[in-house]
Amino acid sequence: MPWASGCCQAAGGGVRRRCASGCGASIRTTASSTPERLPAPTTTAAVRPAGLDVPVGTEVRTAADFRNNSRNPHTWDLLVPKNVRMEQLQLAVTILGVLGGLFGLWYAGGQLRAAHQSARGTFLLELDEAFTRHTDVYIRLRPGDVSQSPGDWIGPGRGPENSSDWMAVEQYMGLFERIEVLIEGGVLDAQITNRLHGYRVRNIVANDRIRKTLLVDGAAGWQDFLSLIERLQGEGRVFAPLNPPAGG
Repeated sequence: MPWASGCCQAAGGGVRRRCASGCGASIRTTASSTPERLPAPTTTAAVRPAGLDVPVGTEVRTAADFRNNSRNPHTWDLLVPKNVRMEQLQLAVTILGVLGGLFGLWYAGGQLRAAHQSARGTFLLELDEAFTRHTDVYIRLRPGDVSQSPGDWIGPGRGPENSSDWMAVEQYMGLFERIEVLIEGGVLDAQITNRLHGYRVRNIVANDRIRKTLLVDGAAGWQDFLSLIERLQGEGRVFAPLNPPAGG
């Protein structure tokens, strides 16, 4: 018997059957009546996340449903294992964030240390340039060795003789006072200062006239220089005693 739709054939006997052509309709046949077309099954609307293949016509509401109804049951498990809870995921994300922050701090600290070392190296070179302006005093106080003659102020009773000489000496010593302030402020290192310039301080202190006039009688005006002497002594530098024993 032909059907009104032209696409289905019934087996008769009052049996409900689905359209064999896949049109999505259900029909019910009876021996004495025209087949009745039934509406297609309804599907509850739900949002399916991208990447999960869930059959059409299945009600989906929870993550468990995605796992149970997916044609590939391992798809969801690859994303989130069954034994992992949302709290554990949040904890993992928090830990990763903390680790990322610690790495950022470590990297920034390294950059700051590198910048500090570069600035210190530049300052040491500028300090060498500053010492060249006091070459005259330095040469006069130089003790001499097999390669060079002693300076003019080396020997008992020798030293600055006029106001111009004393002004040059005070400017030279003033540079070392600034070095002491920089060491105290953490800009310069005492060990490096001792290695590079400690011998200059030793030559100043070794001159009897300068030591007695400025560092003993005039000690109140040279406190930073005296502090530098003590600091360099702590680094192993040996100086002439500021207050020699009586009769010495």
